Amino acid sequence: MEIEQKYQKHLLDKGIFNVDQVYDTFTQYSQLSIDNALNSESVIIKAIALLDKRLGKRKLKNLKYSADVHPLILGFYKLRCEVEGIMTFEDILNY
Repeated sequence: MEIEQKYQKHLLDKGIFNVDQVYDTFTQYSQLSIDNALNSESVIIKAIALLDKRLGKRKLKNLKYSADVHPLILGFYKLRCEVEGIMTFEDILNY
């Protein structure tokens, strides 16, 4: 079992998700508040939360992610900031 957990973590770190995992995540997400979604341990839930309309512009501005955050989360964060006009494309390239 320990080898399987390491393997799953390795896949997650690479951004490779199991279809069942994604489906289960969407089922869970619909029942979460935006705050719980943003603080979830699930990379997928955190990423989806960044695109949720319940996440307002003010709260989005206050979110800060470091470069060591999962690439999926960082990518969705940059996308949402660009769409909301919080960051320019050049800011995102230099982020």
